[in-house]
Amino acid sequence: MHGLLNLIPQTPKKILMAPLIPWQAKLRVLAELWQPVLGGEPTVAKWVAHRFGKALLPYVDAVYTGTYAGDYDRLTIDSVMPGLRALEKEHGSVLKGALQRLRAKRQENSAKKPFVMPAMTSFPEGMTRLPARLAENLALGRDLLLDTAVTAVHSAGSGWQVETDKGMLQASQVVFALPINAALRLLAALDPAMPEKSVPEAQLATVVLGFADTVKLPPGFGFLTPESEQRFALGALFSSNMFPGRAPAGHIVLEVLIGGRRHPERVELDDRTLTRKAFEDVRQILGIAMEPAYSTVLRPWGGIPQLERNYPGLLAWRRRFLAAHPGLHICGFGWEGIGLNDMMKQATRVAEELLSPDRREDVAEIKGVYF
Repeated sequence: MHGLLNLIPQTPKKILMAPLIPWQAKLRVLAELWQPVLGGEPTVAKWVAHRFGKALLPYVDAVYTGTYAGDYDRLTIDSVMPGLRALEKEHGSVLKGALQRLRAKRQENSAKKPFVMPAMTSFPEGMTRLPARLAENLALGRDLLLDTAVTAVHSAGSGWQVETDKGMLQASQVVFALPINAALRLLAALDPAMPEKSVPEAQLATVVLGFADTVKLPPGFGFLTPESEQRFALGALFSSNMFPGRAPAGHIVLEVLIGGRRHPERVELDDRTLTRKAFEDVRQILGIAMEPAYSTVLRPWGGIPQLERNYPGLLAWRRRFLAAHPGLHICGFGWEGIGLNDMMKQATRVAEELLSPDRREDVAEIKGVYF
């Protein structure tokens, strides 16, 4: 904020004592207890300003820049934080509902557990190890078909036909484990009344910068920049802090995030311009004097799904659609979240449904926010 890095504490008590916002604004946060429930499908920015006050908006902006590369004036609270929204509607106040849940948990388990930050986890050779391990026990050509594009799925009596560019497959159970827009393209043929044909996406480019280890990174996972700072970069990840060994001995590496929902035009810039502008931001914010020893630009083929207006309606449609089509299952990137943890929870639930056909409704969870 204001050109300087600000350390955000991770517990409510420490956040309350930190000099991040004036005391008047902190009292306004407590006034959330008496704010009326906001109707309709408000954006994250409108909802936060209504419930907690405008002083929190730059920090909330940074949160959704870091998670969705999104615009909190477009993302809706019902879409990205359904658990918080449910607390507001059920108890009339998020704080009141959170306190009641906390009391209930303490009654269930009298032993007080210390607050523990979630761990950042990866593999020495990167996240590609996860699908590689899952595939190790599958027979190629029998259990696993590679380079086989699915073009359509059709109902076939008590089962399903999966049409591919290599021929037709028969199945009693079909799982659409796909990014949301890829799934919607296939699902549209099964239900022309599907309420949304696609979900907006935010495109990102990542500028990887390597330096000699005489450059010292601040502690933490990285930094995020609210839109009000008018920076070129959305933020940076301190990869060497999170995963030692990602850079050669004697070096450190960080990744600078560019583009997002607000600035898709920046992703279209050439590699040299992206690298120059990204380094200029990092140099100013982190006080780095030397030039990078290494740089490259990564451009993912897909974007990050944006959970904006009408997204809850799409989830409601999915529930009705699955109830009416036994044997079909839907999960993947952009359904109920975009994090790997979200996708693992969805995949586990689908696996349980395959083993036990009785579908179960899940209560919207309250997702943690970490800086």
